[in-house]
Amino acid sequence: MMKRILVVLLLAVPTLAAAVPPFLTVQGRLTNLAGQPVNDKVTLTVSLLDDPDALVPFHTESFIGVNVIDGVFSTTLGTQLPLDPMVFDDIEFAYARIDVEGVPIGQPISLGSVAFAMKAAAADVAHRALALQALPAPPVTCNSGALGRTYLNTTDYRIHFCTGTAWELYMGPPGPKGDAGAQGPKGDAGTTGTQGPKGDAGTPGAQGPKGDAGTTGAQGPKGDAGATGVQGPKGDAGIPGGAGPKGDTGTTGQQGPKGDTGATGPQGPAGPKTGIVTTGCFWTGYVNVMDGEMDYICPNNGIIAGMYSYHNNNTEDRQFKFYCCQLVNQ
Repeated sequence: MMKRILVVLLLAVPTLAAAVPPFLTVQGRLTNLAGQPVNDKVTLTVSLLDDPDALVPFHTESFIGVNVIDGVFSTTLGTQLPLDPMVFDDIEFAYARIDVEGVPIGQPISLGSVAFAMKAAAADVAHRALALQALPAPPVTCNSGALGRTYLNTTDYRIHFCTGTAWELYMGPPGPKGDAGAQGPKGDAGTTGTQGPKGDAGTPGAQGPKGDAGTTGAQGPKGDAGATGVQGPKGDAGIPGGAGPKGDTGTTGQQGPKGDTGATGPQGPAGPKTGIVTTGCFWTGYVNVMDGEMDYICPNNGIIAGMYSYHNNNTEDRQFKFYCCQLVNQ
């Protein structure tokens, strides 16, 4: 069980006219088994008995969703079912039994002078059942001995009651909701929130009428050359034109394969024994590239006996070939 200890304070508040049903305010403090104040909403049932052992109450009311804050609750008998003061005429003593969530809490509590107050209200001979002391401060220290004691504070003009540990304000049931006040001025615009995700594209609308032609823009850059089309049929031969100027010499092609050795010719007459005699002569390929460096030596300690060059107009440079020979010992 969550709710075990219940201390109840009952204040009779009779009306000034006997024709108006009276009300009885019930306040108390609810704690759990560990003695800690309960904070919850509970169903509270208050039953009035003419005997502490009576099984059938002469008045019962149930209250659903009673707020319990720091263990303190408050409710009022007569709000769910009219409380008839005439039933107290034949009752000498009255008792209250408190049930929380359908479980009785503690023993029935004597209402003391409440029954007499009800009788006085019914007879219209009393204006109040319980007179409150009007004091600027609590009359005593709030402890278990002062539990249930009340007084009217002349500083804040509010009723205070002792819970057994501290003096607290008496809070009656909430009054009816008041009328709505006038609308306040419009507040300042808030900061702009982050942009939401892009919505789906809407359905395309109908195409509008064709607009007037705009002014012709400047000519754009020349586009890339298109793919070469299929060669057309050969045309008729034209009239031969005059010979054009001689073109630049084309790039020398690769050297062809060496031809077969020709038949040995007849030996010529012996030459003079003067000059340089060579043998095994041959032309090299191009030994340099355009705009590159050139450093060439004939192989096998040969000598350069000849040289050939080709000029390129684009690079303004030349490529060279050399004629290498071997000296014959004499």
